Amino acid sequence: ALSTVHTAVLSPQRGARANVTKVVIVITDGGSQDTVLTLQEATKLKDDGVKIFAIGVGSSVDKVEMEEIASQPYEDFLFEVNGYSALASIQYLLAIKACQADNAHS
Repeated sequence: ALSTVHTAVLSPQRGARANVTKVVIVITDGGSQDTVLTLQEATKLKDDGVKIFAIGVGSSVDKVEMEEIASQPYEDFLFEVNGYSALASIQYLLAIKACQADNAHS
């Protein structure tokens, strides 16, 4: 999914604008099927200036992988919730942090 976002979604042909911070939100309730590839793609996105929020849902999340996917500092880009219904509890905070992502440290 991150590869598709990088090559197809965040492109000028799809409306991505130069000099505007790009934000990706990854929501998962487990781990990726190919951790190495996932982390490579996350690194490519971050190297291109994309800010990645990682949201783990439930207790089966690979926390180490989520930390590697998320931009830094983790306290701004990494979230954990107990279930999908709890996503609403971070909705406002996530919106604020996404709007402030260009000011966060890389």
